[in-house]
Amino acid sequence: MAAVLYGGAAPRVPVLHEVRIRGGPGLRIAQLSDLHLRADPALNAAIASRAVAAHADLVALTGDVIDDAHRLEALGAFLDAIDAAGNTAPIYAVTGNWEYWSGTSLDALARVYAAHRVEWLRDRRVRAGIGGRVVDVVGLDDGGSPRTAQPPDLLAPDAAVPLLVLAHYPQSLDAIAAALLAGPTRPLVLAGHTHGGQVAVFGWAPVVPAGSTVAGRRVVEGPVHLPTLDGYVSRGIGTSIIDLRWGVAPEITVVAWGDEHPAPR
Repeated sequence: MAAVLYGGAAPRVPVLHEVRIRGGPGLRIAQLSDLHLRADPALNAAIASRAVAAHADLVALTGDVIDDAHRLEALGAFLDAIDAAGNTAPIYAVTGNWEYWSGTSLDALARVYAAHRVEWLRDRRVRAGIGGRVVDVVGLDDGGSPRTAQPPDLLAPDAAVPLLVLAHYPQSLDAIAAALLAGPTRPLVLAGHTHGGQVAVFGWAPVVPAGSTVAGRRVVEGPVHLPTLDGYVSRGIGTSIIDLRWGVAPEITVVAWGDEHPAPR
């Protein structure tokens, strides 16, 4: 296994990791989690190009997009690069812990997202026509720690409209599941935060950040199935604390959400 050093001589572009979640409306979602963007235009452009290559109907940024208040310019350049690569899919974003821990101005972050037509969802639900289908998208603002309670009106089921929930912490799935009632459709919840452990030895990550549990079980990456929802925890793209990945490839998660595997657009 080789170390992955971001900002080194050979930065690693994330792989497209395709997963299938049954029971959805037949959409392709490109989930970019934990970007932790650096001032590295070449790498950021390559990540943007790889994201567009997913041919997604929707792009989801599930928090920790930046971890430094001075990286708003890098975020703007990254979103410009996605446009330049030919993206036509709507982009939805939520915040992670690092947007808060870094002291980033949320007003300034809102301006960057608005300038690039990114729908920033902070405890908000929107209904949109995406890929020829109608879907409700909820974005939860977890803040600096996992949520323990969710506003019930955000997660009220609608039998006629599929529900996609974007969060950051895996542990927030517990509160989301508790707020949902069993119904004819199962919401899909996308989260990140774990980095897949960032360092793994023979597939085992010895350390994961706080908030990386669901129903009391350690979750490093992959699908999560609870009685009222389906979820996926991405191992994300960037690095945190130490600029190193070992044995954990960065990924853009491409979720084929539907009984039939949606073909690329």
